[in-house]
Amino acid sequence: MNKTRKIVSLIVASLCISIASASIVGAEEVLNGNIDVEINELIGIVYPKMDLDDNQSVNFSVDVVGEGDNVTYIVNDSLRINLNITDNANRSNFILPRSIFYSIVVYRKISDIKLLPFFGLLNRLMPVRVLFKPVNVVDSLLGENKSDNITIDMNYSISNTTFENGENLTMHIWVMGFLPGNVNNVKSLPIIDHQIVNLNVKYH
Repeated sequence: MNKTRKIVSLIVASLCISIASASIVGAEEVLNGNIDVEINELIGIVYPKMDLDDNQSVNFSVDVVGEGDNVTYIVNDSLRINLNITDNANRSNFILPRSIFYSIVVYRKISDIKLLPFFGLLNRLMPVRVLFKPVNVVDSLLGENKSDNITIDMNYSISNTTFENGENLTMHIWVMGFLPGNVNNVKSLPIIDHQIVNLNVKYH
């Protein structure tokens, strides 16, 4: 009987630890605001428009690996941007997917990084780069189901000083609808919307 109780207690404890670990691994930061997406006309023209706060504070989890003088700090988290989708196409379904394509570059000031060695300079200057990646904004027969967010993997190395003090990063976000629709307030490329978000980052 005592053995049975011990086994049950161990199973319960293991489940609690597993649930806690899953919660930590699945944690992600969410930016304030949305990308508004309208699907208009019968053919499904996609109009994206940025509506994010220009200055935001985020907290990212860090994996600390090693001991003594051989410690590395690797950011291991994700950042979500919510999509606010309005479907005005009046169609019950789409055969081909309707999407937005997005590119995201996160960079530091040159004065905040070490210029030498040149090897790895780009990664130090731009720790996160996502180029021309699609996300579906409607359900379709030949595509994946629509998503209500964009999720960016935040995986890059930092120094001990940055881990303790945090840093300021600048995020450039570009979005384009497909099928493409005109975007207000963008003169050079009227089908692309662009926003800069300043991130005050703390690490833990």
